[in-house]
Amino acid sequence: MFSNFVTIAASFVGVWAFFKYVLIIEIRVDENTYKTLYDFFKNERQLIVSEEFSSESRQPIQYSAFCLSKSAAPWFYISHAERLLQAGWRSQDHTTTILCVRWKYKRLKDFIKNGLREATLLTHGVPVRLLMPYEIDRIGSLKQKISQPILNPEIWQDFDDEIAEVMEGKKSRTGALLYGPPGNGKTSFIKYLATKYHLPIMVFSLNPEWTNQDLLLLFSGIPSKCIVLMEDFDNYYDKRQCLMGGENKNIKFTYDVILNGLDGVYNSYEQVVFIMTVNDIDKVDEALKNRPSRFKFVRHFSNPDLETKSKLIPKEWAEKTKDLNLDQIFRLKEYCDVGLDYQTSMKKLFGTTNESVAKIDRLE
Repeated sequence: MFSNFVTIAASFVGVWAFFKYVLIIEIRVDENTYKTLYDFFKNERQLIVSEEFSSESRQPIQYSAFCLSKSAAPWFYISHAERLLQAGWRSQDHTTTILCVRWKYKRLKDFIKNGLREATLLTHGVPVRLLMPYEIDRIGSLKQKISQPILNPEIWQDFDDEIAEVMEGKKSRTGALLYGPPGNGKTSFIKYLATKYHLPIMVFSLNPEWTNQDLLLLFSGIPSKCIVLMEDFDNYYDKRQCLMGGENKNIKFTYDVILNGLDGVYNSYEQVVFIMTVNDIDKVDEALKNRPSRFKFVRHFSNPDLETKSKLIPKEWAEKTKDLNLDQIFRLKEYCDVGLDYQTSMKKLFGTTNESVAKIDRLE
């Protein structure tokens, strides 16, 4: 009796080992890949085993399903679960595991690496991702193609042309430093470039808890064919004085690591576009604004001139609207398009308080 039990148990163990180590292969993927896969297979066949949602999350916190694509990818099983951490600045993270039959591994790997990117661009738009030392996390997407900038082409056209050369493989990378007051089209221009060339936006941010090693890993993990967006960098640094960390200035990384990262010390950067935006160019260190190897193009996005404003609103309006930014001019265009007169439009833009009326008078 006992020997029969041992024989049956050994058989089960053998079958289990055969499936686990011979028939099935296990793949671990990052958080960004999980989110992309989840969104993609919402429109494909799948058999959901378990799913747990949070009202603050667009993807399930816990999720497991059999993904049964008709043609895009081989069938596979995916499991996404929470994991508690014992050390570090985060208390928890998530792990995603994919299981497929071994002879479909190469096809699935190729789909995740290449096919998923192309399919996602077509169905969900250009992804926006957050660069972090140990992972890249998707935070959104640009689904609508942005129209060509209305600003003077002298500001942006040569940079646009160089990006085209980068995408053709004639150059490995390029970079631009865009500065000027808020509301004048810096972010819109970046969205235009991302949607025109189908380049994912990698948002570069800084955390005072990060060390030099963390930043080294962040730069080394920048993928090919993307825009690295260092937005509002003057909120992080005034020249080389760090503005983070509060009064104690307990910053664990040094400025030179950022410069080395931009120089390509930790990464060869294949078809990568670096873009830094600031409001105050005087806060930018000379090592950034006067080093073409880091940022070849340094362009001022100022309040629109008369010619630009006249393309959007009547010329008599344009002549009166001094010191308005591009966003405000677009708002005036909306009011004009629905038939409002100039005075009513300006009151809707600035309000009807005494201070607002005085401001309107000064503009005229």
